[in-house]
Amino acid sequence: MEKNQGTEPPSPRKLRRARERGEMAYSREVASASALLGALAGMAAWLPGAGQDLLGLLQGCLAQDISDPAGAGFSLLLGAMLAIGGGAAAGGLLAGVWQAGFRLRFRFRPEALNPLRGMARLLSRERVADLGLLVLKVASLVTAGVLLGLPVALELCPAAGQGDPMPAFAAFARALFTPLAIMVALTLGWAGMDLWLQRRRFHRRQRMTHQEVRQEHREEEGDPQLRAERRRRHRALLAGGLASLRNAAVVVANPTHLAVALRYLPGEDEAPVVACSGRDEAALRIRREAARLSVPVVENVPLARALVRVPIGDEIPVALYQAVAEVLRSLAGDSARGPRPSLSH
Repeated sequence: MEKNQGTEPPSPRKLRRARERGEMAYSREVASASALLGALAGMAAWLPGAGQDLLGLLQGCLAQDISDPAGAGFSLLLGAMLAIGGGAAAGGLLAGVWQAGFRLRFRFRPEALNPLRGMARLLSRERVADLGLLVLKVASLVTAGVLLGLPVALELCPAAGQGDPMPAFAAFARALFTPLAIMVALTLGWAGMDLWLQRRRFHRRQRMTHQEVRQEHREEEGDPQLRAERRRRHRALLAGGLASLRNAAVVVANPTHLAVALRYLPGEDEAPVVACSGRDEAALRIRREAARLSVPVVENVPLARALVRVPIGDEIPVALYQAVAEVLRSLAGDSARGPRPSLSH
């Protein structure tokens, strides 16, 4: 298996695309544990109604007092298979839907038929680790089953041959509960560990290189849906910013492409604050609204280019204090001589 050279965590976009291709963290142990729980639930639902029938069949066979033992036995067996098999199928299906969602997507992949790639996957480090974990799982379950089940069997065997099988059957059912609960707990523990391992492997396989991160960023910048969403957010932000123009002291602009409204309230603001800013069409809207509100517009290309980089609501950087102060002083001098809505530098 080819080793992933990425060092950066996967982006939500890459994870979403992998999921669309059917690639996801999937644990077969979780499906197995869920199927086991479903089978046990089906058996628990089947036993109360079928227990008396099963005991009656056993007693009839021992007393040779039953006309069709094969038919009765087949009926009980069929009911058990339907209950236990149906529960297991339902449990496995729920686990699959929980992990992967409800997806019915069939796609022919020619590379899956390549025997060399299949052999490489079988001999990969992940498959060897999976095999080791499987051996440990089977060994632990078999050991637990023998250690817990053998004493129960040795204790109940003498009682099984004493006439009425009902007490032996009930005792067996009670004694089986503890070993079965421990086996289920072990299975769930293995499932949880395997789920963590599969998710860790999946995220490691999806790691991105620096080049992939840059490429995805460029693609997102050109994505029509993302551009539309950015325009929508900008319009909403601009609408709120236009309302703040009422408190603006000045709008700094270049002739057509940029416009930045500055607010400065002595005693409230420690430094001028960017009330709103925009480019192209948004800049024209800011200038029109400033003219309507009689907010002076100063055309200063270098200053406008520097101010447009400042986030809306932030104070201007210290490096721009002097340039902005000169603009505000020029406006104060002009206001002493008379109103002038637009200045050009």
